[in-house]
Order: sequence, then structure tokens, then C-alpha cells
Amino acid sequence: MEDTTINLNGENVKEFGIMKFNERNDELVDVVGVHNFLMKELTGEFYQATTGKVIRIVPKDGKSFTLGELQSVVGGYIELLQTKDNRLMVVNEEGRIMNLPPNLKATKLYKFNDCIFGDVLVCEPKLLNINE
Repeated sequence: MEDTTINLNGENVKEFGIMKFNERNDELVDVVGVHNFLMKELTGEFYQATTGKVIRIVPKDGKSFTLGELQSVVGGYIELLQTKDNRLMVVNEEGRIMNLPPNLKATKLYKFNDCIFGDVLVCEPKLLNINE
């Protein structure tokens, strides 16, 4: 797929097919032809523990995240937790014992009073395809 650089609201943005990424920080800016209210349904939110950044990411196939993709995002074995708003949070199952940094933003989303460690992905349940 050919990529091009375009200007979107004064920002240089790389365009890959239907996805546009900010050139400065590789953050997903837009999915062409998709209204903003659908962005949450089609993307996951990547909560980076070390920087506190939240970045929207899209499954490789555009439909659902595979087990391999999820393990890559969290850096190991996955554990699924429920957020306060009934989405799923994918965390590193061994984050605490691996001494991964606390993820304060993700902790605020967690349904129970416990700290989340390491990078996480938060998404709608239908975006997970962990049977592969």
C-alpha cells in the first residue's frame, strides 16, 4: 500500500490507505470516510505506561486484533480486564511481577481498585479475535 504525506489541519500527516497518522508522533489522526463517533468502535486505545500517551490504533486487518497483535502491544502474555464503561482492557498478565511501570491513566479506567502495570490496549469486545 502506497503512503503519501498530506496536510491536515496544519499538521503533516502520513496516509496509508484509509488511515492517516500524524508524522510527528505517529498518532492515528483519522480513518478516511469514518465519522468521529465510529472511531471508538473501529479502533483501540493504546495507553502507554511510561509517557502517559493515549494513541488510537487499528487492527492490522481493520476488523479485530489477533492474539499475536495483543501480545505485541502489551509485551507478553495477555489478561483481559473489564473497564468501568464495560470495554475490555488488555494488560500484560505478568506486568506487576515483571516490574513494569504503573499505568496511571489505565488504572483510572479499571473497574476495581487495583493498579495496572505496563502498556495496555482498551477496546470494544468485538475488536478482539483471540481464537487464532
